[in-house]
Amino acid sequence: MNTHKLILFIFLYFFVFTTVYAKEILSFQFNGIQGDVLKNVQERFKVIIQGYPNLTPQNVQTIYAQSVDEIRQAMQPFGYFHSKIHRQLLRNGDSWSAQFDIDPQMPVKISHLTVVITGPGKTNHVINKLIDHFSLKVGEVFRSDSYEEAKEKLFQVAHNEGYIHAEFVTNQVIIDTYHNKVKIYLKLNTGQQFYFGKVYFQSTSYSHDFLQQFILFDNHTPFSSEKLLALQQAMTNTSYFQQVVITPDFKNTVNHTVPINIFIIEPKAKKYNIGIGYGTLTGPRLTANVSFSHLTDTGQHLETQLKLSSVLSGFATKYYIPGKNPMTDEWLLGINYQRFLPKNGSSSSGTLSGGYVIKSKHTQTSVDINYLIEHYKVKDQNPEHTKLLYPNLNFTYSKSDDLINPTLGKSINITLRGGSQALFSSTTFLQTEMKAKYFFTPVDFSHIILRTDFGYTVTKNLYKLPLSMRFFAGGMNSIRGYSDDDIGPGRYLYTGGVEYQNRIKDNWWGAIFYDAGTATNNFGDKLFYGKGVGLIYTSFVGPIKLYLGQGMHKNKKHYSVEFSIGPEF
Repeated sequence: MNTHKLILFIFLYFFVFTTVYAKEILSFQFNGIQGDVLKNVQERFKVIIQGYPNLTPQNVQTIYAQSVDEIRQAMQPFGYFHSKIHRQLLRNGDSWSAQFDIDPQMPVKISHLTVVITGPGKTNHVINKLIDHFSLKVGEVFRSDSYEEAKEKLFQVAHNEGYIHAEFVTNQVIIDTYHNKVKIYLKLNTGQQFYFGKVYFQSTSYSHDFLQQFILFDNHTPFSSEKLLALQQAMTNTSYFQQVVITPDFKNTVNHTVPINIFIIEPKAKKYNIGIGYGTLTGPRLTANVSFSHLTDTGQHLETQLKLSSVLSGFATKYYIPGKNPMTDEWLLGINYQRFLPKNGSSSSGTLSGGYVIKSKHTQTSVDINYLIEHYKVKDQNPEHTKLLYPNLNFTYSKSDDLINPTLGKSINITLRGGSQALFSSTTFLQTEMKAKYFFTPVDFSHIILRTDFGYTVTKNLYKLPLSMRFFAGGMNSIRGYSDDDIGPGRYLYTGGVEYQNRIKDNWWGAIFYDAGTATNNFGDKLFYGKGVGLIYTSFVGPIKLYLGQGMHKNKKHYSVEFSIGPEF
């Protein structure tokens, strides 16, 4: 029994002992240094502290005893080898504070720099251009990270010029701390230059001629791993491929050319997408898309879309034909029928269109010609029948850090179109519209969204301009609190909105918003305002949004509940 009590006493003693000292806190203050030097010193001490799960007074003394050497070692990569450090350690209960006053002294500087290229690549203009503008300069403070970056850049440029066996035969840094000088000697032997060889495609039903359009290099182009990676990413981002894997075959090089193997997985022959939404003022909304991939072995494909809502319903089909560069260009043929039922009118229209689309990583530019036939009625006016033949220019820029649930993103869309009575149109008009959106995260727990939309129409006869070509406002992506296209029609459009989102827990966010604007025939008309709150859940298909909005205009109030699912951009 006594033995058991003794064991229990010893256990409790050590438990209390370690618990008390586990509360010890050690903080550091470094004076006299800043920027990258300060950051490196701080990071070094964070790592040191992590090595002591239970910080005891003895551990604190050990860390403090080694602190000067640790600081000097952390400063040396930035050229400081003669630092003078004054320190003191203060204790207040269980808290320790170590203060360091640091005088960096003079850093070492580059006094001599030699960069030599040997081998077949010594006359390569790209490599020599890099050396002429080498990032390291005589007289600059020596930093080990800058040196490594410069050396790596030289190696990568040589490698991307086809010198795949390039290597440094001399890589020497001589540091003279007594005279504060550094001498650098670099000698790179390039070895033989290699070029792109024959390209072999595997597992694909596309024609060889079509696939060759993606290859923008030949056997006169120096081999480059970066170009292969860029090609793989570009091909993957098109609608023609689901997966692309590109590998160079270094084992079977022929006459200094590297064969390239490209393995392809094609997308499914059919792809379905469905979007749903609901508003108390507009009822349910449904969007359904069906894509038919690789209808031909030349990459031609078809997309159809069905829209159903109480305001806008229609069916559209678009046929795509790859352009000269199928990764960026394509021809487009389309046919569209829609029924438009805004609050102040109604219309039925059909459109035939043809155009050309050019895409890049963040932009898309399209030029098309459209022929529109529309029957429409505005408010109490007589029904009208209009035909328009008009060109349309559209430019879109969109960039975000995540396509589905971003923390930072921006987009702008600009449209310009016009028609003339002299060219098969019922009226002469010129119209432009610009939409912009900015999404950012000032702190981890909040998002801010800014939106704006401006439109302007010049026309001789507004009544001959089809209802579907006039501007409207109201709805989920315009002025919330009003139903879709409840405000208008008008020859002018100007709306704007701001929304603040705050994380509630995990993927749940709360939101407040304020929108304002109008669609009108006269500048200076009173604006419509909308405000409200929202609940958002960030899912794998994009944010799921539920908004309660209140619209206000001339002392009248409108209320709406809006629901939507889909990507932010």
